[in-house]
Amino acid sequence: MSHIVKPVHASLLMQMLLDGNLYVAVTWAFSYLLNMFVYEWPRLKLSMVLLYVVTVTIESMRIYMGYVLNLSPKGPHSKLPLALALGACLPMMCLSWYLYDDRAIWMRVIYNVWTFFIVLELIVAAHIIWKRVRNVQLRPDWSAMEANLMARRRRSAHSHHADSFHVPSCTDHL
Repeated sequence: MSHIVKPVHASLLMQMLLDGNLYVAVTWAFSYLLNMFVYEWPRLKLSMVLLYVVTVTIESMRIYMGYVLNLSPKGPHSKLPLALALGACLPMMCLSWYLYDDRAIWMRVIYNVWTFFIVLELIVAAHIIWKRVRNVQLRPDWSAMEANLMARRRRSAHSHHADSFHVPSCTDHL
């Protein structure tokens, strides 16, 4: 029996973190770009632009992979690419933080929030991978549930069918 609606096996915590981090990442990207061109261009020039492009590419790929891998209707695929992208984001962020001259408190706040989200996502991704490695069943067995439901329906239909063949006895009229 095919499903009309396919169940989605996703981590709600991971989805909440990805949704929150999407806004933080976009805010970081625009703030960093403006700050880089205003304050850091005379000092770092092309190295800062290259670092920015690599970091934004990895961050975009990480958020996209998080959505695709987490919201897959076929169940959790390998979360290893997501964990690798998360692991690649942290060094890029640390390098850009090291090269960046702290002039604005706004950028420090964004960096701290971004770090917080990435570390939480890394912990959740590691937990999901750990469950997968330990073969803990993350999703219900829909085919067994459907088979049980069909058997229950057959039994109830059979019992109703057996009740309809009631043979009247002579005491029924009294």
